[in-house]
Amino acid sequence: MRHYKITLFFFCLLVGFSCQNDLDRQPVSEYKNKITAFTSSIKSNNESYVSQIEELEKAIDFRTVKKYNLITTEKLLIADLSGLKKLHQADQLRVIFFLNNNEVARAQIVAFENNGNTDPNQVIASILNMQPINGYSGKVSFYSLFQAIQLSSTFSNGELRVNSMARKVDSAPPKNGKTNSCTDWYLITTYHYEGGGTQTVEVYLFTTCDEPCGFAGARVNCGGGGSGGGGGVTVPSTQFPSNPQDADIYETTDSMGFYTKYVYDAARMIWVGIERILPGIVLQDNPSAYPFLQDIRWPVDGQVVLGPDNMAYTYNGSSGSWVGELEAGIDCASFNFVKTTFDAYWQECAIVNIKLNVFILDASTGRVKSRSHTISRPVWFGIPTKLASGQIIVPGQASEMAATAETLAHRDIANDYIDREFVSDAQIEQDFINYVSFYLQGLAGKCDFHGSGSPLVTPQHADYLLFGNGDCY
Repeated sequence: MRHYKITLFFFCLLVGFSCQNDLDRQPVSEYKNKITAFTSSIKSNNESYVSQIEELEKAIDFRTVKKYNLITTEKLLIADLSGLKKLHQADQLRVIFFLNNNEVARAQIVAFENNGNTDPNQVIASILNMQPINGYSGKVSFYSLFQAIQLSSTFSNGELRVNSMARKVDSAPPKNGKTNSCTDWYLITTYHYEGGGTQTVEVYLFTTCDEPCGFAGARVNCGGGGSGGGGGVTVPSTQFPSNPQDADIYETTDSMGFYTKYVYDAARMIWVGIERILPGIVLQDNPSAYPFLQDIRWPVDGQVVLGPDNMAYTYNGSSGSWVGELEAGIDCASFNFVKTTFDAYWQECAIVNIKLNVFILDASTGRVKSRSHTISRPVWFGIPTKLASGQIIVPGQASEMAATAETLAHRDIANDYIDREFVSDAQIEQDFINYVSFYLQGLAGKCDFHGSGSPLVTPQHADYLLFGNGDCY
């Protein structure tokens, strides 16, 4: 029996050495040079944080680097970390690098608690790809390379239970001899209860002064946030393919991490953005981008916001990202303006089945949900054929003007009820009429449910386009 135990001991010892030798023989990742070049650049831009980056560099096991696909155009590199003093409580540590055009653009540290038997790498990839994590229970926390908390999610059997994000909340005066203004950081935490309710609290974290380059989402390029776009949206310049065909798809992710899918509209000869993915941490590093999202202090998983770019943005709590999808617009050809029999200088059209999407508060979950409403009765649009300035408005022009006013009114009304649990159909319809009239008043136009009563006007069904309102003039 003693001989058997000794033999078993040496067998286990041999197996252990064999496994270690197998690990030692694994080739160093082909991406080591790119990773070290990236961390070296971070150090050169942030002298005060050199010690944290050097600790990270020593902890990276380059033999464990694996590459994963993301739902954007970027790739993800994940490597094991042997340990970090500040994150010693974690059961497992990983470092992730985002590859943009085969170069490292950004990086984060990921810490696991109570991971169980689930592959940490797959959990990370699923979170970033906003895919379900079936059966996973544990806590996953994302940190900057400077080891500052960014995002944390606790799951129970795959369900999101607690979700936290670090947010810049207030500006503070310079401290400790610093020359630039300081920023107060808070941890915004939302608890999701089994009954569907939620509770959100915020706790002060720390104050930063003279923040390092890319403090929120460590990156090498800490320049501007792209060229200005209309309607409060900042969109980085994009180099599109030459000689596109109608309905061609083009996807791109800029170095900041903003992903956009475009479709080519041959009729208008433009690329139209139809989908966006905006990481929340990256948004905070680019305060001029998408201010209508930046202003939401307590975003909650599943919250929906209709942006000025006519995209409906849904917040994904696990990844901290906003996902935007383009709302369909009414074809301007549906606005069939004709001169009325009562006034030679007045033209009208009427449309039925206008579809509106508004967002209201779900009392059972505490989250904002989408509600659709169709206006089945005719909505009348009226615009003069000649303005006071003497400008002539032909029917095609009037159609485009009315379509634009309808789109703007839809955008405005969508977010009007997010703090209300109930709104009546009649209220939605009247508010919509008021918004359209507001946008037509500069033309001395109007919108109502009765029109002039001209027999020449025949109500038309609203036809929707995937993007835009078409070309009628």
